[in-house]
Amino acid sequence: MGSNRRQRRRYSNRYNDKTTKILIISVAVLVVALVISVAFNFSKNKSLPEVKTTELSSTNETDNNSENNNVSDDVDDESSDEEKEVFGPEYRGPTNSYDFIGPRDGKVSFTITALGDILCHNDLYNDAYDSSTDSYNFSYIFDDIKYYTQTGSLTIGNLDTCFAGSDKGYNHSPVYNSPDALADSIKSLGVDVLTTANNHCLDTGYEGLERTINVLNSADVPHLGTYTSQEERDKVFIKYVKGVKIAVLDYTFGVNSASIPEDKKFCVNLIDKDLISSDIEKAKSASADVIIACMHWGDAYSTSVNDEQKDLSDFLFQKGVDVILGNHPECVEPFEKRVVTLEDGTQKDCFVAYALGDFIADSKEDITKNSIILNLEMTKHTNGTLSIDGANYVPIHMFKDDSVPSKKFKIINLDRVLRAYQSGVDLSLGKDNYEYLSKQLESIKAVVGDGF
Repeated sequence: MGSNRRQRRRYSNRYNDKTTKILIISVAVLVVALVISVAFNFSKNKSLPEVKTTELSSTNETDNNSENNNVSDDVDDESSDEEKEVFGPEYRGPTNSYDFIGPRDGKVSFTITALGDILCHNDLYNDAYDSSTDSYNFSYIFDDIKYYTQTGSLTIGNLDTCFAGSDKGYNHSPVYNSPDALADSIKSLGVDVLTTANNHCLDTGYEGLERTINVLNSADVPHLGTYTSQEERDKVFIKYVKGVKIAVLDYTFGVNSASIPEDKKFCVNLIDKDLISSDIEKAKSASADVIIACMHWGDAYSTSVNDEQKDLSDFLFQKGVDVILGNHPECVEPFEKRVVTLEDGTQKDCFVAYALGDFIADSKEDITKNSIILNLEMTKHTNGTLSIDGANYVPIHMFKDDSVPSKKFKIINLDRVLRAYQSGVDLSLGKDNYEYLSKQLESIKAVVGDGF
């Protein structure tokens, strides 16, 4: 028994000695690694200046295939003399932590998805009302088409109503005020950017404009075009898509009969060539890879492009805009790709969609119920140039089913619904609706063609 105790004691001592040696070696290795790390960081910090970053204000959760993020970037030169010595005289300092991620200097393909005007007539918000909960829910209207709005690299829509609150009374044409729940539905659609400069933005006065902005902020819907301060108006609105830096601008021809407060001229972007030129230069100074101008313009209920739209599109392209997305006419107008020759003789791809129609509305005219979801395929190449590779669209129609007591409205994909009826897969549409919707599809294609 004593012999066993001595053996166990000798084994225990040897085990403890071995453990102690391993512990000492481990500590020594950690100390050496720490010394090397400190020395490396000290050397690195001496050779490069500290790079300031700004946190992103939001991240798109609906697009798993891209780096869609929103931030409004100040383009003030925040770079130091030391930074300019290292990075060059044109260095302005990164605006956020995403400046150096993604294949910024490689070939990158992405899709811009664009929607028409988001209006809300009384039949729409009455249909969306649930008396049992005293609340509104518009989500069912978009069930059939939300896939197309959620899968683009960057989805842009245009709000053509106000969220001034129930105490102002919900209303529609000519003075719009809609339930706040519509903002939540816009968010769930996957809209990454919502433009708000339009002729209805001051329908409920500056207070209504301000509350609309607050509602969109609460719903986490990035927006531009109307503002509550000069500082916000002067910022460049930037979105990142797969490392590509996209600047978005937004302007309207006017604000109907409303008046812009004298001390708040900043609250809405009006179409003014001097203002637009200044904003484009800011976007260039912010090193935007793509500049998109959203224009509220044109003649109501006209499928033809007027002279002012043509003049403004020429002006915008020459100043540096790459893509123009138009709205307001409440019906579709043509779109076209151009190869534009600039003043210095260089050429570049440009694209204009003069009007995308009413994405959501319930006007009486059939022409206003037709719209498109535009998909613009683009590539940023390794040499820094931008190509517009294709434009296709989903033809949509605001369908109203009077045979049901509630949830009558639904945006439908005309191609898909008509093919299902033609093939006999789904005959619930009925012959009369099939013939009517076939005419609506023909009407859309007659204006915008088949894409490219």
